[in-house]
Amino acid sequence: MNPTQNTTANDRCAGQLLNTAADVIDAHGWTTGNLYDHHTTPVGIPPVCAIGAIYTAAGLDVRTAVDIPAFVNDTIGEFAGWLGTHHHAHSPALRLHLLGGLPDLGTIVADFNDTNGRTATEVVTAMRAAAAAHLRAVHGIEARA
Repeated sequence: MNPTQNTTANDRCAGQLLNTAADVIDAHGWTTGNLYDHHTTPVGIPPVCAIGAIYTAAGLDVRTAVDIPAFVNDTIGEFAGWLGTHHHAHSPALRLHLLGGLPDLGTIVADFNDTNGRTATEVVTAMRAAAAAHLRAVHGIEARA
């Protein structure tokens, strides 16, 4: 399945969706501050942020997505949880969350994505590491090469 095909909860787990989201960023580019780069042409897949990549990997159009399926939100939560144990020192939203504040999970992922100085490579690497951890823990599957 390529990153632009529609996906359902039965087709993908969080680990698979995160790997596909990383593929989306690799193939179409990465952005910060918005779900997608508003300066691109209105056709095709634009450069996307981490959440926009997860939406796109799930078959949603980042320009028009309104009703977000539960499995997509679950994947964002899985990534936020992984970030909470691996990148908390670099994220104000994660520090707040760990201190008892309650930013939503999307805010945690967006904060990680938009951290000053963050690179596409760091976002893709984090997505793939979170995917591998999920696949190993939940399904006993080792990361793809």
